[in-house]
Amino acid sequence: MSKKQEIIGLIDADLLDNGTRHPNLVLLKLAGFFQDNGIPFELILDPQANTLHYTRIYLSCVFTFTKLPELYIRSKGTPEEKKFKCGGTGFYANEVSVMEYRRKREQDMNQLEHDEFLNTLRNFHGGKEYGISMSRQMPYYHLYDQFINQQVKKGFKREKFKDYQKYSIGFLTRGCVRHCPFCVNKLENCILPYSKLQWFLDDEKDKNGKLVRPYIYLWDDNFLASDPSIWRPLLKQLIETKRPFQFRQGLDERMLAESPYGEEMAEMLSRSRYHGDFIFAFDNWKLFPTLLKIHT
Repeated sequence: MSKKQEIIGLIDADLLDNGTRHPNLVLLKLAGFFQDNGIPFELILDPQANTLHYTRIYLSCVFTFTKLPELYIRSKGTPEEKKFKCGGTGFYANEVSVMEYRRKREQDMNQLEHDEFLNTLRNFHGGKEYGISMSRQMPYYHLYDQFINQQVKKGFKREKFKDYQKYSIGFLTRGCVRHCPFCVNKLENCILPYSKLQWFLDDEKDKNGKLVRPYIYLWDDNFLASDPSIWRPLLKQLIETKRPFQFRQGLDERMLAESPYGEEMAEMLSRSRYHGDFIFAFDNWKLFPTLLKIHT
């Protein structure tokens, strides 16, 4: 029996436990980085898989209620445990100590760019010569293809997994100013530019010349609360792509009601090729009078 090729394993813990509607963006970017460097990798789809042939395993967990897969639990206290590099808000979002939460959040947000192994590999997207730049790295949008094909064989319609297949995904900005106690951004005080649109906008076309991913998902934390010098040119750029787009995290309706630029925001959004419904954040009942003002 021939030895199985050693490769890097990628684990979407939320997918293996509860299932998830969207792909894991960190894993998409890691996959893109390995693809750039010609390093074999695969998305691990069996929660009890044998990990012996993996040289490294990157595990991402977004939700605190997700149960970590058996293959990771099994590795505890064994040499296999050293292969795992774990991260994601699922590991710390419920931390009650402000100081400890801040420490864990900062460590999690920066750990991949400080990863010793990743920093031995070339960066092909600028910013630095070696190591991954999470803001600049183009995602590898085919990472979940095998998972989707498995689900289709089980009888599910391929359209059920359109969020994995038909969208370019990224953050144009990061950060928030609202300090909502339940939010992972609760300690942040500003909103800054993050990725340029072209860094994650996919132009792959099918055999008929149509875009494989015609839509854009934005996962910005609070896009409209950024400075006008940030949101205005970015929104203009989105409109100019002529592609349908949607802010998935929820737009801050207070900005439409209270910002001196509220009417301009509404006008620009109204003439965009917006994809689906406008999703607005409504995180506190105390905001009801403000929101009522918008809709009356």
